[in-house]
Amino acid sequence: MARDLGDVLHYFLDDEDVATGPPPHLPVLTAPARAEDRLRAALLRQLAAAFARRGHRVRLVPAQAGSAAGGAACPARDLASLHSEIARSREELAGHEHPVILVALPTEPRWTDGERELLRRVWLTPRYSDGGRAEFLELTSRILALQPEAEIGASVLGVADLGAARRAFASFAELYEARFERRLRSQGLVLDELEVCRTLSADDPGRRLRPGSRAARTLDDVASLLCEDLEPVRDRPDPGRPFPTAASGPPAGVG
Repeated sequence: MARDLGDVLHYFLDDEDVATGPPPHLPVLTAPARAEDRLRAALLRQLAAAFARRGHRVRLVPAQAGSAAGGAACPARDLASLHSEIARSREELAGHEHPVILVALPTEPRWTDGERELLRRVWLTPRYSDGGRAEFLELTSRILALQPEAEIGASVLGVADLGAARRAFASFAELYEARFERRLRSQGLVLDELEVCRTLSADDPGRRLRPGSRAARTLDDVASLLCEDLEPVRDRPDPGRPFPTAASGPPAGVG
């Protein structure tokens, strides 16, 4: 059954948070990337929009302070200002049902113990290429060195179809397990990056993906997986959940 982007949020709530209704500690999902990475910035904006459509109160903390959706790249914000914005977001969301904070954590600054808590729940979007695999290993090594308890999920980029996506995720999962003796969580794939890039309009920072496009439909499936992952541990699927198979049906927008 097709699912959409908001479903993925369940992964990021702790048992106590779910049991007590409004979470005492607002869930934070962190997406580390270079500050100038416009594609991943666009993906995170679309994820925020999908959460909002599902009734979540969302705050997005971008990797660049005061930057527009498009235009010239700005330098990475300093981490102090990022934490200040996260604190403001927590205050704004306090008391709301279904809150979530999405953080685009810039990879350029040196992370310290201050970023440890931000790395508890991480969403990665590795590209299926030799460079993408090297970048994935470097980034996961950096995350786990600072936060050994990080829960890391991956949505595959740069694939043409479901078969390629399965092979791509398998390669990332094998690398991850061999290096860290941990299992990588599958959180789907994203097709049609060109459509995502079309949302990067300096004149319309709120632009959304075309309804029904492959990019929108596969991002909706990513959201579904993330929301499923936010369910209490006793209700979650096995953390080693495989990439979707023919038996379970392809992600929305594939086929």
